[in-house]
Amino acid sequence: MALLKARSTTQQCGRSPQLSSSLFQARQSSAYKSPPPSPPSGSGGTNKAQRYLGSRFLGGRRASMAAASGLLPATRLLVLAALTVWACVWVLKPTPVWKRSWHAAEDWAARTVLRDVGLHVLVFCFPVLTAAAMAYLSMHLLSKGGRIRRQRRLVWMSNMANPIIVRSPIGILSGFELLAAALFLVLLAWTFYTNISSDFKKATSPKLMHLSSQQVKVSRVGVRFGSLAEICLAVLLLPVLRGMAIFKVLGVQFEAAVRYHIWLGNVMVLLAALHGIIIMSVWTAKHMFLSEVTKWQSTGRVNLAGVISLAVGLVIWVTSLPPIRRKQFQLFYSIHHLYIAFIVFFLLHGGDRHFYLVISGVILLALDKILRIIQSRCTPCLVSAKILQCRAIELTLSVKGIKYTPTSVIFINIPSISKLQWHPFSLTSSSNMNNDEISFIVKCQGQWTNALYNEIKSMQNSDDATIKCFSVAVEGPYGPPSITYQRFDSLLLVAGGSGITPFLSILQDISSREGNTVKQPTRIQLVYAVKKSEDLSMLNSISPLLLGKKKNPGLLRLKVFVTREERSGLSLREILQEASQAQTIFFGAKCPLTSAPRPEGFLSMAAITGLSAIVFLVSLVCLGHGFLSPGKKGTEEKSPSWLRDLLVVGAFVIATGFTTLVLVVSRRMKPETNISSVIQKHDADVEMHSDGVLAPQEEHEMYFGKRPNLIEILEALYEQTERADVGVFVCGPDSMQESVASFCKKHQKFTEHGRQKRTLAFHSIKFSL
Repeated sequence: MALLKARSTTQQCGRSPQLSSSLFQARQSSAYKSPPPSPPSGSGGTNKAQRYLGSRFLGGRRASMAAASGLLPATRLLVLAALTVWACVWVLKPTPVWKRSWHAAEDWAARTVLRDVGLHVLVFCFPVLTAAAMAYLSMHLLSKGGRIRRQRRLVWMSNMANPIIVRSPIGILSGFELLAAALFLVLLAWTFYTNISSDFKKATSPKLMHLSSQQVKVSRVGVRFGSLAEICLAVLLLPVLRGMAIFKVLGVQFEAAVRYHIWLGNVMVLLAALHGIIIMSVWTAKHMFLSEVTKWQSTGRVNLAGVISLAVGLVIWVTSLPPIRRKQFQLFYSIHHLYIAFIVFFLLHGGDRHFYLVISGVILLALDKILRIIQSRCTPCLVSAKILQCRAIELTLSVKGIKYTPTSVIFINIPSISKLQWHPFSLTSSSNMNNDEISFIVKCQGQWTNALYNEIKSMQNSDDATIKCFSVAVEGPYGPPSITYQRFDSLLLVAGGSGITPFLSILQDISSREGNTVKQPTRIQLVYAVKKSEDLSMLNSISPLLLGKKKNPGLLRLKVFVTREERSGLSLREILQEASQAQTIFFGAKCPLTSAPRPEGFLSMAAITGLSAIVFLVSLVCLGHGFLSPGKKGTEEKSPSWLRDLLVVGAFVIATGFTTLVLVVSRRMKPETNISSVIQKHDADVEMHSDGVLAPQEEHEMYFGKRPNLIEILEALYEQTERADVGVFVCGPDSMQESVASFCKKHQKFTEHGRQKRTLAFHSIKFSL
C-alpha cells in the first residue's frame, strides 16, 4: 500500500510476527545478493563511486527531460494545426465554393489510387486522428519532462481559466468553456444559415412527391437540422474517452469532460428530433408517411434506418436524464450501450459520405474500448483491505512499476458481486512513495458498495487458512499527465465527505517529496467537512503527516468541521489515534497471482492511433478497388449504397482487429510479475503510525455542530498569500463547489503591470456520471 501503514498487533488479521520477520530478513539479505565491485580501499572510494554513478544518472535524466521539454511545444503546435484544419473544413463545407471544389476533387480522386473514399478519409477523418496522436505524444513528453514549470500566467489566461458563471443549470462554467461553447454555437448557426440560404435559392420538389414550394422549404429546413446533428455527433464521443482522453492535453480529465458529452448529447438529440419531426410532418401532409417511413431503397438515404436511429437515440436520451441516471444507474449504463445500434443505423441512413464526418470519434472510442478490455481481462487478487469506522474500506492492489499522478482515478469491477458493473474511485496512494501498490477507499453509498463492504466485513474474524482470494478487474489508473499542484506556491484543499479521497493522494505525494530539491507548495490549508466524527477515519492514511513531527511544521494546516455532532473536549489527535486501530485483512496467502496489469502509455496510444488510421485508409482503398466500379464518381454512384456502407464497416473491422492483434501480441511478450514478492514487502513495512513522534502542540482545528464558513476561511488565506500562486481544489457537493467558485471569481482582478499579484486557480474535482 502506498499509504503509511497502521498496524494493530491485537486486531490485525494477517501473518504471524515470526513469518513477517523471516520474510523481512530474507528480503533484506537478498537486497545485497549481487553487489557492484567495490573500490580498492576505504569508504571514501565507495562514496566517490556512489556520487559518480548518481551524477551520471541525474545527468542522463536531466538530458532526457530537456529533450522532452524541447519537443513539447512542437507537438502542441501540431495538435493546434490539425484541429485548425479540421475546423476550417467544417466552416468551409457549407459554402458554394467548397461544394464546387469538392465535386472536382472527387472526380480527380476517382481516377487515382485513393479513389473518392480515400479522399473523404484524408480530409474528414485524418485531422482528428492526427491531432489525437500528437496529443498523446505531447502528454508522453509532458510526463517525461518532469513537473510543470512555474510561471505566472497572464491576467487574461487566469481569468479565463477561473469560473465566470457560478450558478447555472449546467454547473460552473469557466471563461474558456464559455468561449468554446460560443464558437461551437456560431459554427452551428453559420452552417445552418449558409446551407438554408443556398437551398432556398434552388428549391425544387423531389420526384414523385409533388411538394409545394412552401413544403420544399420546410423539408430543406428539416434536412439541415440533421446536418447540425452530424456536427454534434462528430465530437460527441471524444469527451468520454478514458485512457485515450485527448482533453487531458488541455488539462481536463475524463471525469470533468463527461459533462461536455452530456451537453453535446442533449443538443444532438434536440436537432435530430427536429430533423425527424419536420421531415415526417411533410410526409404526413402529403399522405405518404407510411410509404416513406418503411422505404429501404438501394441507393440514397434509407428512411427506415433513420427512424430506427432516431428512436434508439431518444431511448438513450430518456434513460440518461438525471432522475433515472441517479436512481437506476445500471439501467442507464446498460441502455447506453445501444449507441452501437445508433451509429450503425446512422451509417445506413446517411450513407458513407456522411459517416466519414464522424468516424474519427468512432475509431478513437473503439481503440479506447479495446485497450480497456485487454487490461481488464486479468483479475488480480486484492493484497489487503482495511475496514474503517465510517462504513468504508481501504483496498490495496498489487501493481508493478505503474507511475500515476495525484488525483488519478481507477475503475473497478468485482466479478463476485457483478460482472457488468464498473465503478470509479479516486486513488489515495502515491506512486512516488510506493509504485508497487495502489490504494483506494470505497464508502457505502449504494447497493454495490454495500455488497462489497459486507463481503469484506464477513472475513474480519477469519484466519489465513479460510480467507479466500478476492479477485478484482481493473481499468486505469487515469489521471493528468503531469503533477499539476507543483506549480503553485500555496494550496487550498476543500473537501466534503468522501470528496477527501483525491486530496489524500496529493498529500501523500507531497509527503513523499519532502526534502526533495523539486519546488513544492510552502503552505497547504485543508478544509474538511463531515457529518460525523467517525468519518474522520478516512484521514487514517495521512495521520503521520497530520500528527507527526515534520521537517516543515507549518506546511499543512487542517480545519475539520463535524456538522451533525455536538461534542467538545475531543481532540483530532485522539480521533485519529482511535481510527488507526482499524483492522486490516490480508489476502493471497495461498494464491500467488499476477499483479494488476498496467494501462498502455501515452506513447503506445499515439502509435496505435497512427497505426489504426493508416490501416483503415489502406483497407478502405483496397476494398474500394475490389468492389466498386472503376472510373469517375458518376460510375461509382451506380453501386448500391449498402455496398459502400459495408466497405466502411469492413475497413473499420480490419483496422481495429489488426490493432487488437498487435496489442495482444505485445502484451504477451511482456513478462508477468508475481504478487508474492509484493505481499512479502507489504508484511515487512515499517510501523509508521505506531513509531511516529507526535508534534508538541496541536496545529489543527476542529469544530463541532457547525458548517464551514468557506468565504471567511478563503478570505483569511487570501490575505496571507501575497504575491503567490494559490491552487484552489474543491471536491464535494454542489453548494460547496459554488461557494469556492464564487470566491475565486471575486478575487481574480488584482493586477500589476499586466500580471496578477496573487492568482487563484480554481480546480473542481467532480464526477458527472
